[in-house]
Amino acid sequence: MKAGPRWDVRGQTGRWALELAEPLAAPWGKLAKLVVEYPDLPPEVDLRAGAKTFQHRRGFARSAEAIIEARALCTQAELQGYDLRLEAASAERGIRISLHDDVGAIDATITAKADGADIVIMLDDIASDSEGQTSQQLRLQRAAQRLMSAQHYGADWDHGVGGARMANVGRRLLAEALAPMGWRIPATPHQLLRVANSDRGFEISWAQ
Repeated sequence: MKAGPRWDVRGQTGRWALELAEPLAAPWGKLAKLVVEYPDLPPEVDLRAGAKTFQHRRGFARSAEAIIEARALCTQAELQGYDLRLEAASAERGIRISLHDDVGAIDATITAKADGADIVIMLDDIASDSEGQTSQQLRLQRAAQRLMSAQHYGADWDHGVGGARMANVGRRLLAEALAPMGWRIPATPHQLLRVANSDRGFEISWAQ
């Protein structure tokens, strides 16, 4: 099992919290910030073990910031049998990629937007020298659906919005970051996500 996350213990008797002391690497990128609260611990709880006292206790995520990194998307695409390359001239408001398959290459910009507790991954500015736009979109849709339904993302294609929807994304990302290290996954009630797009990836944050 990998070394566990480093935490700072904060609070007082009856209401304790863990705050991530340093960013935590994950298959999808990086968990940059996380505060987990434990409001109902009994006063007699033994804290001599420090943060490990809370490892198997159920808390809830008060706030978090996660970064789905562009390089992680490329790695996952390779595992799924695709050649996904980041373009040198990156988009200002998203990830500019070039997808190479047995037909040829398609360029597109990947962006994300929040929808309640979900995020939707969109494909825009599609360009190819060899096909019409409809054919390009179908190829990209098939690739995106296969990529984003993989283990680390768990998305389904939403035909209503024309993008890959990652449902309850906060819990999914926390599970991928914490569970492999033996930490119980905190609850994520009433998430209201915010998403910022850049050429480095998608910065996702939420707070209760």
